[in-house]
Parts: sequence; C-alpha cells; structure tokens
Amino acid sequence: KNIMIPRFHNLQNSAGGDFLRGYGIFGGVGRHTIAENDPNRGGPDEVPFTLVAYGEMLPRPENRVTIRTNEVDAWGIPTLNIECSLAANEHAMRAHMVASITEMVTAAGGRVPGNPHLFAPGAFVHEVGTARIGASAQDSVLNSHAQVWDCPNVFVMDGAACTTSAWQNPTFTMMAVAGRASEHLATELKAGRI
Repeated sequence: KNIMIPRFHNLQNSAGGDFLRGYGIFGGVGRHTIAENDPNRGGPDEVPFTLVAYGEMLPRPENRVTIRTNEVDAWGIPTLNIECSLAANEHAMRAHMVASITEMVTAAGGRVPGNPHLFAPGAFVHEVGTARIGASAQDSVLNSHAQVWDCPNVFVMDGAACTTSAWQNPTFTMMAVAGRASEHLATELKAGRI
C-alpha cells in the first residue's frame, strides 16, 4: 500500500521562514519496504513502512553541467562535468523533513529505527535542469517549443527544460513539454523549415 502527504508546510512560501518552497512525503507500508536482513525490520507484531520526503532544490548557477573538451569518451565525444550540491535552503528543508516525519511516526505510535537515509542530489530518476526554456537566447538554452536557440533542428524533450520541479513528480510536465515540442516539430518538418 502506498501513501502520499502533499506539501503541508510553508504554503505561503514565506521568505521569513527557515527555508523557501516545500516538500511532500511519499511512503509504502508492508514488509516488502524493508530488506529481510535489515535489523530495523521489526518483530512479527510490527508492520514496517517507509516514508520518503521529496523537496524542491532551488536553481543556482553553481549547479550546472559543462562540457569537458579535454576529456572524451570511447567515441571521441567530449564528456560532461556535472557540478551539483545542496545549499543552505536544502539543508534547512532536510532538517525539517526529518523532524516532521519523526513527529508523524511518533504521534501514530510508531518508532523510528536508526538514522534517516539522506540521498545525494541525483539519486532519483526525475532530475531536472541544465537546458532551461526561456524567452530569449541570452537567458536560456531553449525556446518555448523546447527547441535549441542556436541549433533549430535539436529539441530537448525531457526534464532538462525545467529549472525546478517543485516537490511533485515532474513526469506530467515532461510529457506536456514533449507533446508541445513534438507538435511544433511536426509542423516545422511539414513546412520544410527543418
């Protein structure tokens, strides 16, 4: 069984709070959520569950992907250099996540075994960023159709177009970007402009 607790804290996005934006919590109930050999699995009268908080990572220029021109892969293509780290806002949000989950579990009569597992950036498959959509080539990589400004036959139809995904899973947004871009691409191909 799965559960979801939508964003419940900092709904007004107050700049005077501990952090900007917010997070949601997802979870699963049942023995399948904890490995057989995990000492925190609990006894036969306990039902284990997992809660995972997903928060927004604010876009920052320091988090970026650049091309390593001096290092190539097996096919001679320059490799990528990924720079990504958490800032004070994310660390404050993490502390609040841990405190909130602990409070919820304790209030429900459960116990929190061990220390929380804190994921590093990039630990999930729904990462976004690096090729933002914008109004001009001066402040973005892509136009409103997810088309590269400097190379009109290249479309980026995934999460790279988004600078952030808030706390929600960004899959539906990625699908919308891909649908809009595909429609524009088909129109441009039929017109012979690409």
